[in-house]
Amino acid sequence: MASLVSTFCVFFFFLFFNISLTPVLGEVIFEDGYSVSTVIDGNKIKINPYSIIPVSGDTHFIILDSSASTFYTLSYNKDSDITVTKLTGNGIGYADGSLDKAKFNKPRSFAVDSKGNIYVADLKNMHAIRKISKSGVTTIAGGYSKTAGRADGPGLNASFSDDYELSFIPKRCTLMISDHGNRLVREIQLKAEDCSRDSHSGDILMQAYIAHSFIVFVPLL
Repeated sequence: MASLVSTFCVFFFFLFFNISLTPVLGEVIFEDGYSVSTVIDGNKIKINPYSIIPVSGDTHFIILDSSASTFYTLSYNKDSDITVTKLTGNGIGYADGSLDKAKFNKPRSFAVDSKGNIYVADLKNMHAIRKISKSGVTTIAGGYSKTAGRADGPGLNASFSDDYELSFIPKRCTLMISDHGNRLVREIQLKAEDCSRDSHSGDILMQAYIAHSFIVFVPLL
């Protein structure tokens, strides 16, 4: 009898626990007029797009394949062909330098400034923030601390938590850091040259990226 009572108690406990964790849905209002279409099938070109950010206007984008630690450029004009070009990332590791030799460690957050430079939250590489430009890859903050931290100051001495994301703020010319692990909002003041742009600066940098890139795919859907 005691065993039966215990069984019922366990049953009702799990029933109550599961019900309490079930989210209560409010009213769902569906708005008509939207449709979904596929631009790139990563299965066909062996790319797993984790994140995508525009570089210039509405035709050039940067794609991050986090699992492969690789960045790609996407030229997408609805009136012409779609071109995906490998930009940088050559296996998992930590190596600055030329675009064809640089390595990353499965980053998941990046930002793009007004000139098209790319800033990477490469947190698995000793909590580094790295910069991709037409001349190559550099480290601008962190990268020397094997443990998480929260130190401000010059980039060489700065440290970050195990979980942070980046966002570029054009009018402030800053890179904002959402440092989740430390519960901090932080910023890096960028150089003036990173934020100055004319009407074609993004296009020029994108062309430079493509000129330095080395693998091109033209996906067919």
